[in-house]
Amino acid sequence: MINDRNSVTFQTSDEIMLSALRPWELAKLQELTRKVIFRLSRMHASGLFPEHTYESIWGEYSHHIQNGPFEGFSNLFEDLVDDVSEDIANELPEHEKHLFDEIATASGEPGDNPGLGYLYAQLKEAVSSRASARDLNRYADDYRWYENL
Repeated sequence: MINDRNSVTFQTSDEIMLSALRPWELAKLQELTRKVIFRLSRMHASGLFPEHTYESIWGEYSHHIQNGPFEGFSNLFEDLVDDVSEDIANELPEHEKHLFDEIATASGEPGDNPGLGYLYAQLKEAVSSRASARDLNRYADDYRWYENL
């Protein structure tokens, strides 16, 4: 690739692969993140936060991310999100798992099949990011919905 008249730089094959697969990776991570959130939102709330009206684990996990850690419960939420993320990632077709292997290898991840580990980490980070961005005020017992009209 030529930057200007006097200098020439070349991209490595890893850089080329990453730039080619990056749009697909971002789209796939967004899709998988929505699937994890959907599964968490289908699980009934455990009732750990009685001062809030969360109806699902997704609400409680978001509360944990924004207000935690909570002694004894934070690990449970993290383990649950890990398990759901792994289940979603393991449901991918083999050719998509292979693409994540290629992305992980090009990114410098160690191991023989680094794609799933890379995907788990990316997915967990994306779910945590979405949980931290949620507005949980409407779930508080003292929320006055009519003030927000």
